[in-house]
Amino acid sequence: MNTNFSNIQIDYSTPKEYFYIHRVKASLFVSSSTPLSLLVSKLFGFTDPKFSVGQSNKIYTNFHNHTYSPLEVKILLPKYGLANGKLEYKHWAYIDYIKNVIHVDGMYPEKRIQDFIDSLKSNGIEILVDHITYGYVEICCRHPFNKFDEVTKALDKLAKRFIVGKMNIKTSALDPDEEYSHLIKNLYIDGYCNIKTYKHVLEYLKANQKVNQNIPPKLEIQLIKPMSLEVAKKRGVAVLKAVISSLKTKTLSMESSYEKADYTPILGSDEISQNEKVSSHLNKQEMKVLPTIPTDIIGDTNCLKLFNEIYFEAKPSNLICERLNISQSTLRRTLWKLGNLIERRGSQNPGYLYGIDTTKVNNKYHIRSITKHSSKSSNNKGKAQGIILSTIILSNILFFHHFLPFSFKTFKSPEDLFSLRNASYSSLFDSSRPSVDTALLKTDYFPNQLANSNREEVKLHEE
Repeated sequence: MNTNFSNIQIDYSTPKEYFYIHRVKASLFVSSSTPLSLLVSKLFGFTDPKFSVGQSNKIYTNFHNHTYSPLEVKILLPKYGLANGKLEYKHWAYIDYIKNVIHVDGMYPEKRIQDFIDSLKSNGIEILVDHITYGYVEICCRHPFNKFDEVTKALDKLAKRFIVGKMNIKTSALDPDEEYSHLIKNLYIDGYCNIKTYKHVLEYLKANQKVNQNIPPKLEIQLIKPMSLEVAKKRGVAVLKAVISSLKTKTLSMESSYEKADYTPILGSDEISQNEKVSSHLNKQEMKVLPTIPTDIIGDTNCLKLFNEIYFEAKPSNLICERLNISQSTLRRTLWKLGNLIERRGSQNPGYLYGIDTTKVNNKYHIRSITKHSSKSSNNKGKAQGIILSTIILSNILFFHHFLPFSFKTFKSPEDLFSLRNASYSSLFDSSRPSVDTALLKTDYFPNQLANSNREEVKLHEE
């Protein structure tokens, strides 16, 4: 088949995006059907072209007094930053053979975990992983040198917006004129995370440190305890993409031998949209006055006071109550009324911070109405009306079904009502009964008896 490549149109208007998974800390819980304690003799001293297993100097504790050293898994990787790609063994995981868990803390996790399991299996050691939990996942990208200062300013701006009680910022510099690392810990962007940007430093452990100008700086987000690896990818890429886009710059590919060994490209990252909250905050001018407040909020005193209090700065519940002089129950009701306009950050310990999600503020926003008690009464009233209506309909059906065959006249007295004797048709009543009036006089066949019993039920329900 001949293909005419001259007709293929390539779009160069949007540069390709490069995002990677770097380090991952994960716990592989091994199935009880393959206890690691029975495999220690086989695992100890295990080597193949990629992995080696040996004794570690780390100490684990089991119960109160029993301590033991786990096995350490090392992996053969190119030495960091060297162009010739010289290989060396690097720490990758610990095997806790007592608790039947493998703790991974290393690079290139997705394929490498399966590679390790396959390597063991090919050497007669078969284990079955039941499930995996993640302590943190690092998502990163490289950016140009000339954007380093702008990136640090963007991270500081994010710190003000997504601050939580235990946040801290740490900077490192080779000299007063050159900062090479900028780390912000414990932000809360859809979950806890750390964000940093840093340059690669040559001879890091020696006195004459120097930035390597051949390796571009890296922007990295470390996601704390993500639900899964897929969730971590989407969260991480969305945040980094918002930062890079706000600076009108691009990501750079990782092409060196050590980078290809240590970093996993995130496929499909172009389909992940920017984090809306991060993008909105970084792309707008810092406001010093409140926006146009939705009319529903203006009409509710507590909602308006809370909106004004936490729009520019998120605060804990006790401080909000103190400043607004309201009770915790009033605060909870007001938070509920504002619904998804409220952004809750942090965790129960040391405590949540409550702020306004500025991406959702517009004049079309409507607060909730608290009608818990009235809605219950209204529902019961509706049920009662429905029962009454059904009873009326049933009464009419019975009336027309059984009384239409008779010839009616105007009744002058109650006695005349029961003077109808000759019924031509009656399927509802017992045929042995002599007349219709006998049936009507028995209260257990009287339609209103049904309505009365239902009314009693409704009354009990309302109480």
